[in-house]
Amino acid sequence: MVTHLDNMNLPPAFNNKGVDGIISFLVRKYQSDLAVNNKIPIGGEINEFFPLVHKALISKQLTENIDRDKMVLFVEEDPPEKIDTETITFYIQARSPGQFSQGPAGTGTHREVRHHIRSIKAHNDRPGETLVSAGKFYDNSIRFNVYAKTNKQARQRLIWFTKTIDQYLWYFEMSGYKVVERGVGDRERVEIDGYGTITKYPVSYYVRSEDIMHFGTQELKQVVLALDVDTSI
Repeated sequence: MVTHLDNMNLPPAFNNKGVDGIISFLVRKYQSDLAVNNKIPIGGEINEFFPLVHKALISKQLTENIDRDKMVLFVEEDPPEKIDTETITFYIQARSPGQFSQGPAGTGTHREVRHHIRSIKAHNDRPGETLVSAGKFYDNSIRFNVYAKTNKQARQRLIWFTKTIDQYLWYFEMSGYKVVERGVGDRERVEIDGYGTITKYPVSYYVRSEDIMHFGTQELKQVVLALDVDTSI
């Protein structure tokens, strides 16, 4: 079944917003529907971002009918210990409390210095108790390195990777992340034990994440009582 945009009741203002505007509208609508049903969308902590990227890569390759044993590897070890097929590694280059302004994502000038309240509602498991959810935004610079045995394979895999990330931006945003490509770095030739010299392409992304903490009012009282002790000797 094909869903036409004409049937999606998009606001007239989105006619000139392009794909990004439509994606943001649909994500907000999805999150709004969750809120109506008392299911507050969770924030996206940075450690949970990398498994989502891996899922996106697998999903993309499944649509391309790639066998599991021939899929690109996605690992944190850099350089990779083996490279039987193309490999993509990842790590956090930099991380700081989120900055805000009315400019493009990642260019803010006002930094978030403390947690903000996301929701206050009745505790589902403890009648009569209130559950508070608080979040704190972070700006993360994420580096992905694309490894392949030849320059051509590395270049092709690099372009494939950046296109895949673009195609799944809606998935990341729906999961609580804002993702913006920063750019591709210089190609390198590196030595891998047992594999000789291979090619590496680095590509960096800005990722806005949110650390979430939950606490009940009774838990806060217990913490206060625990801290209110005489430590004198």
